[in-house]
Amino acid sequence: HATPVIGIGGISSGEDAAKYLLCGAQAMQVGTALSGNPERLGEIATELGHWMERKNYATLNAFRGNALEWLP
Repeated sequence: HATPVIGIGGISSGEDAAKYLLCGAQAMQVGTALSGNPERLGEIATELGHWMERKNYATLNAFRGNALEWLP
């Protein structure tokens, strides 16, 4: 079994979340972006959904880990 990757740090937008998913993240922690704005989590999720629509991805698994093929 592979060790799950959890993305932590610097997630303040849907595009940031997408980058972690492209690197294979199974989960992400959003902290600072929520300070004083708990609604931000929903906004990030909406932004991620829009990013996925622009890239024609129907599910997270459709692109999770895709960046790994470019690593040496």
